Amino acid sequence: PYLEDVVEGARSSGKRIQMDFTTLEYMNSASLPPLIGFLRKLAEEKVHGELLYDAKRKVQAASFRALEMIAQNSKYTKVRGVG
Repeated sequence: PYLEDVVEGARSSGKRIQMDFTTLEYMNSASLPPLIGFLRKLAEEKVHGELLYDAKRKVQAASFRALEMIAQNSKYTKVRGVG
Protein backbone atom coordinates (compact mmCIF):
# COMPACT_ATOMS: atom_id res chain seq x y z
CA PRO A 1 0.00 0.00 0.00
CA TYR A 2 2.76 2.50 0.82
CA LEU A 3 4.52 1.99 -2.51
CA GLU A 4 1.23 2.26 -4.36
CA ASP A 5 0.74 5.70 -2.79
CA VAL A 6 4.26 6.68 -3.86
CA VAL A 7 3.53 5.62 -7.44
CA GLU A 8 0.22 7.48 -7.44
CA GLY A 9 1.90 10.62 -6.13
CA ALA A 10 4.56 10.46 -8.83
CA ARG A 11 1.99 9.79 -11.53
CA SER A 12 -0.23 12.69 -10.53
CA SER A 13 2.72 15.10 -10.29
CA GLY A 14 4.57 13.84 -13.37
CA LYS A 15 7.69 12.95 -11.38
CA ARG A 16 10.08 10.01 -11.62
CA ILE A 17 10.94 7.71 -8.73
CA GLN A 18 14.44 6.62 -7.79
CA MET A 19 15.05 4.19 -4.95
CA ASP A 20 18.64 3.85 -3.75
CA PHE A 21 19.52 0.51 -2.14
CA THR A 22 23.29 0.92 -2.38
CA THR A 23 23.79 1.07 1.39
CA LEU A 24 21.55 -1.92 2.10
CA GLU A 25 23.51 -4.47 4.11
CA TYR A 26 21.09 -7.39 4.11
CA MET A 27 18.40 -8.60 1.76
CA ASN A 28 16.59 -11.92 1.65
CA SER A 29 14.10 -13.49 -0.72
CA ALA A 30 11.15 -11.97 1.17
CA SER A 31 12.29 -8.57 -0.09
CA LEU A 32 11.71 -9.45 -3.73
CA PRO A 33 7.90 -9.77 -4.06
CA PRO A 34 7.19 -6.18 -2.92
CA LEU A 35 9.84 -4.86 -5.31
CA ILE A 36 8.47 -6.94 -8.17
CA GLY A 37 5.01 -5.56 -7.42
CA PHE A 38 6.46 -2.06 -7.33
CA LEU A 39 8.08 -2.48 -10.76
CA ARG A 40 4.82 -3.81 -12.18
CA LYS A 41 2.85 -0.92 -10.70
CA LEU A 42 5.27 1.59 -12.21
CA ALA A 43 4.75 0.02 -15.63
CA GLU A 44 0.97 -0.14 -15.25
CA GLU A 45 0.75 3.50 -14.20
CA LYS A 46 3.35 4.59 -16.79
CA VAL A 47 5.59 6.13 -14.16
CA HIS A 48 9.34 6.13 -14.75
CA GLY A 49 11.23 4.52 -11.91
CA GLU A 50 14.73 3.29 -11.22
CA LEU A 51 16.15 1.05 -8.49
CA LEU A 52 19.85 1.48 -7.73
CA TYR A 53 21.98 -1.16 -6.04
CA ASP A 54 25.64 -1.71 -5.23
CA ALA A 55 26.88 -4.11 -7.89
CA LYS A 56 29.94 -4.95 -5.75
CA ARG A 57 27.89 -6.34 -2.86
CA LYS A 58 27.10 -9.99 -3.43
CA VAL A 59 24.05 -9.86 -1.18
CA GLN A 60 22.54 -7.23 -3.46
CA ALA A 61 23.82 -8.31 -6.86
CA ALA A 62 22.02 -11.66 -7.05
CA SER A 63 18.63 -10.31 -6.07
CA PHE A 64 18.80 -7.15 -8.12
CA ARG A 65 19.98 -8.96 -11.23
CA ALA A 66 16.75 -10.92 -11.09
CA LEU A 67 14.85 -7.63 -10.77
CA GLU A 68 16.78 -6.26 -13.76
CA MET A 69 15.28 -9.01 -15.92
CA ILE A 70 11.78 -7.99 -14.85
CA ALA A 71 12.46 -4.28 -15.33
CA GLN A 72 13.62 -4.87 -18.91
CA ASN A 73 10.06 -5.71 -19.89
CA SER A 74 8.94 -2.09 -19.55
CA LYS A 75 10.23 1.20 -20.88
CA TYR A 76 9.22 2.76 -17.56
CA THR A 77 11.34 0.66 -15.22
CA LYS A 78 15.07 0.29 -14.75
CA VAL A 79 17.27 -1.52 -12.23
CA ARG A 80 20.88 -0.43 -12.30
CA GLY A 81 24.00 -1.59 -10.49
CA VAL A 82 26.43 1.14 -9.50
CA GLY A 83 29.95 1.01 -8.19
